[in-house]
Amino acid sequence: MMLLSIADDSVVSEDIVQLLGPSGISLLLEIMWLGYHGICKKGIKKHYDENRISEEWVVEINEIWPEFKRSFKIRLSPISQKPDDYKKHPRGSAPTIDFVFRSYDIYDIYFGAECKLLKDGCNRRREVYVSDGLARYLDNRYSNKASESSMIGYIVNDSIEDSINVINKTIGGLNESSILERCLNFEDPYYLSKHSRDDSSEIIIHHLFFNFNNFIK
Repeated sequence: MMLLSIADDSVVSEDIVQLLGPSGISLLLEIMWLGYHGICKKGIKKHYDENRISEEWVVEINEIWPEFKRSFKIRLSPISQKPDDYKKHPRGSAPTIDFVFRSYDIYDIYFGAECKLLKDGCNRRREVYVSDGLARYLDNRYSNKASESSMIGYIVNDSIEDSINVINKTIGGLNESSILERCLNFEDPYYLSKHSRDDSSEIIIHHLFFNFNNFIK
């Protein structure tokens, strides 16, 4: 496949979704799932925190990335802990999203994933999935140029169904937001929600729940 350069004047959109198209986004999601399945082969330890699981996941993605990187219309790089300068305060640090597939050519064009640990049936963690995760997309701290992005829920000794019920109740407090609805594009627990952001633009969030309940060593 011949890769486009985003720096080329013929490429107008700054929305990663328009640049990649539906098939490109679907392939990114597939790669994210493959990274999860790679962790499952090794297993995790119960004491792993959110950052440790994210690190193991990124290791798995980088391991398989070479076989996929030429499948996209533009050059992409997988990056962890990506600062987003759009809402950076002059005296503070930029909000940092957990993981992105970033445009090779332009710093602030990316498809992002914010990751949250859902563990031991803790409702507070489920609420934080929304208040300190999903909400960062809606107030444009993350992915202000993208019409789609993603959330990852790490399920450790927890119930996906119970977590989603609490997440949906918490989403009910957000303006013009839909609850998570199951999507059958993948066999793994995959959901979609649609939201109106603070600037009145719309964003679709892909929710991937990485179930580690049977893979704790």
